[in-house]
Amino acid sequence: MSGNRVLYYNEHIGSYQYRLRIRRARGDVREWFIYHPQTQTIRLAANRNLVISNPINKGVLKGQALVIRHYKTRDQSIYWDMRSGRLHNGRDMRFCVDVWGGRNADSQHTTLWTCHNGAN
Repeated sequence: MSGNRVLYYNEHIGSYQYRLRIRRARGDVREWFIYHPQTQTIRLAANRNLVISNPINKGVLKGQALVIRHYKTRDQSIYWDMRSGRLHNGRDMRFCVDVWGGRNADSQHTTLWTCHNGAN
């Protein structure tokens, strides 16, 4: 991510879900994610049951904020597509992980947005 920014999770929003945001890299364990090849998901290194996902009981919509939560099915998860080199939703490859409002600033929410050749 440009500007030495990383993904991290912070505030608990209920049902074992945490908001996913960006900030300057600090080396915190909440910033470390790994690729899980069997499911092609992006998981939290400290707790591999947690994945980047859309919120519980929320549809996959453009502008939908992303969370960290327990893995259930591939459709609920954000995964890495090696062909395109993009993080996107398992249901709809038109949506990629992006920063809300296109602002590269600390504490900005991450969201699903239409894939483009820009910096998402």
